[in-house]
Amino acid sequence: MSGLSKEFGLTQATVSDAVRSLVEKGLVSRSPCWEDGRVQVLGLTSSGRELTKRISDWQVPIIEQIEAFPYE
Repeated sequence: MSGLSKEFGLTQATVSDAVRSLVEKGLVSRSPCWEDGRVQVLGLTSSGRELTKRISDWQVPIIEQIEAFPYE
């Protein structure tokens, strides 16, 4: 969790809560690293992969609307 907290500029508690929520929702799996049991390995579940496919282009409708604004 410390790596993610540094990457996103969040506290470890915030990242831990977010990961726990994603695990509970079945979107992310968590398992210990076989090389170092202190390290947690995160991965997308099949449900998580499906969700990322559905939301990967979330910004397209917004961009289309902005591009439709008349320029002055």
